Amino acid sequence: KTLGVIGCGNIGWIGADRGVGLKMKVIAFDPFLSQERAVQLGVEKVELDDLIKRADFITLHTPLTEKTKNIIDADAIKRMKKGVRIVNCARGGLVDEAALYDALKSGHIAGAGLDVFDVEPAPPDHPLLTLSNVISSPHMAGVTVEAMDARSPAGGAKVVARAWVDPAYKKLLMTDPSKALNQVGVEGAESGRRRGRALQAGGGGEHRRRAQPRRLYAL
Repeated sequence: KTLGVIGCGNIGWIGADRGVGLKMKVIAFDPFLSQERAVQLGVEKVELDDLIKRADFITLHTPLTEKTKNIIDADAIKRMKKGVRIVNCARGGLVDEAALYDALKSGHIAGAGLDVFDVEPAPPDHPLLTLSNVISSPHMAGVTVEAMDARSPAGGAKVVARAWVDPAYKKLLMTDPSKALNQVGVEGAESGRRRGRALQAGGGGEHRRRAQPRRLYAL
């Protein structure tokens, strides 16, 4: 079987590696994926239209942008093999849900695994949730025991370091720990947004130099 990976970044290449391990033919579409990197990963770099036509399984690992919104739409589905299966654990909005529902209902798409939806949480009466050939989860594909264990030490270290140098934060941590922990999370998210804006603006200084290698396979 042929596995098509749309977006071969940090998560996408892990999925591709699983496919290689299962002796699947793995093809990948990612505008940031170099031919050299594709060879290292053991995948064939292809254009999106080629992937859509050839894949027996399609897995998506891209951010949601103007260019990727409804990257899988009714027209793309028509060009897919009959019996294809689609997995989306990336972002809602990458797949046209109405077109996906019709294709699943008709049998053109054999099945779908969905961790994300256009509107989250997905309403209980969502049409896709009524189909027996859909497996869904509430945007929690990354919530595993291993992932939580890996994150906890890093988060704890940030809290301890902040309390060590900031008496006001230490007091907050003692009186309202929930608010203190949330404050660290919010500041971390804002730092990420600032780096993203700097990169989009073409600047970013040291942030840009550190982030540049990842942009080779950013999707």
